[in-house]
Amino acid sequence: MKKRKSKYSIIDNFLSDSEFVKIKDELMGKFFPWYCLETIAAADSDDGMYFTHKFYDASKITSKYFELLVPMFKRLETHYIIKALIRGKANCYLKTTETVRHDMHRDLTFKHNGLIYSINNCNGATILEDGTQIPSKANRMLLFDSSRPHCSTSCTDEYRRVNLNFNYF
Repeated sequence: MKKRKSKYSIIDNFLSDSEFVKIKDELMGKFFPWYCLETIAAADSDDGMYFTHKFYDASKITSKYFELLVPMFKRLETHYIIKALIRGKANCYLKTTETVRHDMHRDLTFKHNGLIYSINNCNGATILEDGTQIPSKANRMLLFDSSRPHCSTSCTDEYRRVNLNFNYF
């Protein structure tokens, strides 16, 4: 059986330096609130743990830090990328001694789009269903069909891998 070729877009330097630094400094800061989840890909998965911070879910803002992301949403709207936001969160994967590839998963069960915005440079990656690896590069936006199988990895060269993950129509 032939693997389906993944369709995706990458936009490097998505935000201006000042907009990016504001988001990065907050998310990488000592006082940003992170919440531990005991699985990464799915509730029944045994692929490790990570930390998350939910900004938006079920048609409502769920974080006082949501305003931090307004420059990103304005830029996305300018390019007609997002019509309606479904979910938005930050992910923090801690450094591991060897790269850990988390389980393949689909973010939601229905057709939708996703984006992953990298906050820091590291050797972690997002892997699409056809095996394409998209490295974590600060201020890089990955746009893809997150209703298709994909997975994340840990990093081994930095203390943590931090990104933003949004699901949208």
